Amino acid sequence: MNTQELNLLNWMKKHTQDYYVTIGNDGYMTDNEFDVYFQTRWLPKYIDSITFISMILISIYDSKIFYFTENEADKYQKYTDKNIRSLGPDKIDEIINHVLNRGDAELNILFTDSNNYQFLLSIRGYMNNVDFYNMIPEQKDYVEKLVNKEGLSLLPDKELK
Repeated sequence: MNTQELNLLNWMKKHTQDYYVTIGNDGYMTDNEFDVYFQTRWLPKYIDSITFISMILISIYDSKIFYFTENEADKYQKYTDKNIRSLGPDKIDEIINHVLNRGDAELNILFTDSNNYQFLLSIRGYMNNVDFYNMIPEQKDYVEKLVNKEGLSLLPDKELK
C-alpha cells in the first residue's frame, strides 16, 4: 500500500459518514448475556453474510483489498499492507473469514465505481466491526439492499464532521 492509499483510507475513516452492519433493526445490547449468545450462536451466519456481501461488491466494483495485522504469528501476515485483490475469490473469501473470526486483523476494501466515486469497507473482526465509509446515495442504497437481504441492518455510526 502506498502512502497516498493509506492517507485516503485514513481520511475516509475520519472525515466521512460511517455506516456499520449489525444484526437486528437497531443492533442489540452488548452489555448483557445476549452478547455472548449472539457472539457464539450467530457469529457463523454473520461471517457468511459479511463474506457474501463483500464478494458481491468485489465482483461488481473495481477494488483494492488491503490486509493488516501486527500479529507476526498470523498466517496471513505476509499480506500486510499489500493489495491482495489478485489472490482470487477463494483466497479472499478465506481471508475475510479469518479476519471476522479474529480480533487482531483488519481488511480494508476500497471500491471504485464506473464514475470513479470511491467508498470503503472496513472489516475489523467480530460482530459490529464492519463499516462502510464515503458512500454516495446510490452506493448506500445498493449496499443497504444487500445487507437487508442477509437479515442485517446498515446503521449510521456518526454524523459528518
